[in-house]
Amino acid sequence: MRIISGKYKGKEILGYQLEGTRPTQDRVKESLFAMIQNEVGEAKVLDLFAGTGNLGLEALSNGARHCTFIDNNPKATQTIKKNIAHLGISQNQVSVITSDYQSFLTQDKEPYDIIFLDPPYRYTFLSELLPILIQQNKVTPTGIVVCEYENGNLDERYQDLVLIKRRKYGYKQIAIFKREET
Repeated sequence: MRIISGKYKGKEILGYQLEGTRPTQDRVKESLFAMIQNEVGEAKVLDLFAGTGNLGLEALSNGARHCTFIDNNPKATQTIKKNIAHLGISQNQVSVITSDYQSFLTQDKEPYDIIFLDPPYRYTFLSELLPILIQQNKVTPTGIVVCEYENGNLDERYQDLVLIKRRKYGYKQIAIFKREET
């Protein structure tokens, strides 16, 4: 597993075998970042089910100004911290928090330009989580939410989050929602 583009291109990321995670494959990640490349520069990013930090680290490599990494597994957040140090990312560009997503969303008051939702595949609650992100003002007025999932289908709209792209990669699906301007 490696960073595929940007400032840290080609650098290895630790944690591929981290129990409970299934990092996004390089070819899927490359396609995903090609779809959102115009959104990443200077973005404030939330990697909500971070695992190894693969998606958030890629965003930082491509110019995001800050990424908040959330995972409920302490081994995952330790791995993220090691990856941050290994890549030489400044501590003022990152927050790494060990928390379940519900507690974090309840306590956090920040909006984000990009939110990555890549929960373990046994979870099929993205259709319930997307409206919560809007209700709690987690998505900036021009923000996007990137969902990676295997099971189920997502609707084309959740309040003012509108589906703008959907791709299928084998058993994995990517859906990108953009906040509709009001």
